[in-house]
Amino acid sequence: MGHIQDRWFRPARDAVTGNVILNARGKPVMERSELYGIGLRYKVRYLDPDNNERSK
Repeated sequence: MGHIQDRWFRPARDAVTGNVILNARGKPVMERSELYGIGLRYKVRYLDPDNNERSK
């Protein structure tokens, strides 16, 4: 099973509690990461047959 990692944005977290901040619709508020605008935005991550995590 694999998934796609967004390297440019991440969910914003509350500085005090560390919980993810949600907007009025219940979706996480996204903030720019330190990699914003540098390189490729998405990275694919998956498990190979030996159960090791790989990325592409």
